[in-house]
Amino acid sequence: MWLAGLLVPALIGSAIALTGCTRETPGTAMAPSGVTALPQSDEDQITDLVERFEQAWNDRRFGALRDLMCAEMRGQSEFDEDALQEARSGSGLLDLAITELAITGDTAEAVIENDGDDPDDIAFVREDDEWTWCEF
Repeated sequence: MWLAGLLVPALIGSAIALTGCTRETPGTAMAPSGVTALPQSDEDQITDLVERFEQAWNDRRFGALRDLMCAEMRGQSEFDEDALQEARSGSGLLDLAITELAITGDTAEAVIENDGDDPDDIAFVREDDEWTWCEF
């Protein structure tokens, strides 16, 4: 009991001593001059593409989803916004994970699982310096 009598005042004293020990630095944080961001690796770009594809599908943003597709897919009627909306109404949310990825130049093949099941081989193509989803 006597230990509690010593600790409580010491802790209160420490808390009082720490009050007001913050420092505010006004202004905007900036990167040092001459420093540029490193470009993302192809793997990171494809991972980001898969995440954006999943989010667009789940959010029913079919225009954004089409923007992620290769030109060949966008040219097919089965991938217009109405067809995508119809396909989405009969299915659930996506939870995609890349389990394998092989990149060769401007093409890539990935094994992607949805919610840990049903692995699919998905093709990607680099068009205008951007990776696009090129298989459904």
